[in-house]
Amino acid sequence: MKILVTGATGFIGRYLIDKLESIGVSYVTLGRSGPSSEKHIQFDLLSDEDLLEKIKQIKPTHLIHLAWFVEHGEYWESPLNISWLAGTSRLVEAFCQSGGRHIVITGTCAEYDWRYGYCVEDITPLKPKTLYGISKKSVRNVADQICKKYGVGFAWARIFFPYGPGESSDRLIPSLFKVFRGEKQPFGVNASSYRDLLHVSDVVNAIYICSQEEAFGDINISSAEPLSLSSIVRIVASIFKKSPDIILSLESSRLGEPRFLIGENNKIKAYGWRQKVLIEDGLNVYK
Repeated sequence: MKILVTGATGFIGRYLIDKLESIGVSYVTLGRSGPSSEKHIQFDLLSDEDLLEKIKQIKPTHLIHLAWFVEHGEYWESPLNISWLAGTSRLVEAFCQSGGRHIVITGTCAEYDWRYGYCVEDITPLKPKTLYGISKKSVRNVADQICKKYGVGFAWARIFFPYGPGESSDRLIPSLFKVFRGEKQPFGVNASSYRDLLHVSDVVNAIYICSQEEAFGDINISSAEPLSLSSIVRIVASIFKKSPDIILSLESSRLGEPRFLIGENNKIKAYGWRQKVLIEDGLNVYK
């Protein structure tokens, strides 16, 4: 097994590389960042260069494609989503042509119709409302057809809400920590809303299992546990021994968000995955 990894310098990618190193799995990363070496090939996946020869030289059996434009606050409607749709399609085609065996690509819960709240693979309708979600849904369909054409295994790992050290400092949990440290002005949250949070190490374990077990089809990477935003605020406040009311007393300016967004995880559990990091333990490491 030799895995080609894209997006290795991103939030999830860094944890994945650490895991592959720790268990001794052979891998090569592909992307713009990082010095050229035996384990990293410099390449712009959004360019029109021919990938095929590079991948043939690497001779990977498996591909884990994490790379995408995910700049916080910008990625939802960025035109770069279209560029990544095209770049991902080229990558999948080249990998399949090179004789690769299995592909895992990360998708998003933003592909689902959020009006349903509880999202089940192959049952809950897909109706994305953003360019990001639409592009992810589209590239999933393109990649699936390419893989079928070449007889290559394909798993679409649909991630819900990953968190953990190293995530963007502008996301919810790091922002809450900054408030309770006195580094940021308090802000309101939709306290009665429920989300599906999963520690990044558990996300990475699920992605790796999808590759190792050569899983197929759409697979939610989720906890399946509803967690209210008010409870997250309370946990963070308790870490600093402060009142959560400095957040919970404020109204949220974020309108139109779903009240309930959770992913069923029976598919990934069928491959032997289990959540290991509970929310209290996952949040405590931020301090």
